[in-house]
Amino acid sequence: ITNGGAVYMNTGPVYVGLQGGANNSLIVTGPGSVLHSTNSTSGFVVNFSGRGDSVVVANGGKILYKLSTLSIGTFGGTNVVLVTGPGSVWSNSFSSGGAGAGYGLAIGRDWSCSSVIISNGGAFYGVGYTGPNDGHEFIGWGIGAKSNSIIVTGSGSIWSNDSGWGNDRVFGRFGSCYNSMTIADGGRVVDVLGAGGAYIGGYGGTGAGSNNVATVTDPGSVWQLVNGTMTVGSAGKANELVVSNAARVSIGGTLTVGASVGADSNRLTINGGICSNNGAFTVGGLSASFNTVTVTNGSLSTKGGAVIVGQCTAGFSPATNNVVNVLKNGTWDLNNNALTIGNRSMSNSVVVDGGIVTNVNGITFGSFTATPWAGDNSLIITNGGAVVNAAGTTEGALGQRSLVVVSGTGSFYRTTAFTLCSQDSGDGSNRLEVSNGGRLMNSGGFTFGESGGSYNTAIV
Repeated sequence: ITNGGAVYMNTGPVYVGLQGGANNSLIVTGPGSVLHSTNSTSGFVVNFSGRGDSVVVANGGKILYKLSTLSIGTFGGTNVVLVTGPGSVWSNSFSSGGAGAGYGLAIGRDWSCSSVIISNGGAFYGVGYTGPNDGHEFIGWGIGAKSNSIIVTGSGSIWSNDSGWGNDRVFGRFGSCYNSMTIADGGRVVDVLGAGGAYIGGYGGTGAGSNNVATVTDPGSVWQLVNGTMTVGSAGKANELVVSNAARVSIGGTLTVGASVGADSNRLTINGGICSNNGAFTVGGLSASFNTVTVTNGSLSTKGGAVIVGQCTAGFSPATNNVVNVLKNGTWDLNNNALTIGNRSMSNSVVVDGGIVTNVNGITFGSFTATPWAGDNSLIITNGGAVVNAAGTTEGALGQRSLVVVSGTGSFYRTTAFTLCSQDSGDGSNRLEVSNGGRLMNSGGFTFGESGGSYNTAIV
């Protein structure tokens, strides 16, 4: 469709590659060129059971589609959708009918290696969702959906999901893996998800997607969740969000890295980028372990909720070995929220190695009043790192073997009070070590072994 040509449809779906078809192409190019469907019950399928099909929207061309679902790579792989150039638009206006399918968009529904590329000022919109299930967008749906991708690159390029319902954007559902999103060179992704959220790996606990990654990089590149939550590893392993090179990620709700049982070894990596969320922040929730947040040469800002590294509830095993690393020139601003390291959990830590953690409103190790008991949680400040705590510090609040270390020239920890073992936890064995030029600046009281705590040690 070219040179201002137009195709209008009011019935039936569109298939580019059906029942074994391969290497088919649909091209819409040039100002005024348009494929326009007004049928709210039809789908658009790029490859139903073949391989190598493509759709190109370029140079101001448009696809305007009112439908229930858009599927790219349903039972076939290696398909490409390209939306490129200023004024080029693919718009899916979902008005009804999506609830039956359970999604609005699927890139790699049940197969591998399909991709969507939005470049050089192109735009891809999903708008007008009318129900709580008709707007979900998936990059990797089924177990066989691997290595599918979306790339948003170049100034003015945008992918937007304007839902207003509880719809989700999901990378890797039902065990699918190695799916990805890359936002680069000033590209933007904007989500208005209502009560929904973005999931990198898994989906609301219903699937164990693994090794999925979202990367936001370069100045001007943005992923904005106007509302909704962000979860890196809902039920799967080794998923990652990377924010680098002056890019920004803004999350309107909670941020979780490793949400539930089995969601292990997931990562949030900030290397020269900026990430913020407006809600609770959890690293290792509900028995999830070995999850990591690393901030280097960039910043993490947490607002408006509890901040927990290692979280567990009754009836579950402790969350273990979850870590937040704030390294050289990295900053973590807690915006006057309290920090808990090891809530009913063990061997969790915050390591401040040359970075800064600021605006903390109290730090507690090993909190809660029932089993499982917490232990071996730590705060390590080294190599000129700094932690500024506007409230007190409690080591071993119903926990054991907590450790605070302040070591190295220029390293300091500022707090208003310090308690080693606040309640009887048997052999407390909590420990404070200040060494090698490190400084502890405590403007309030200092208490050892409150309420029966034993075997606690401070070494300066």
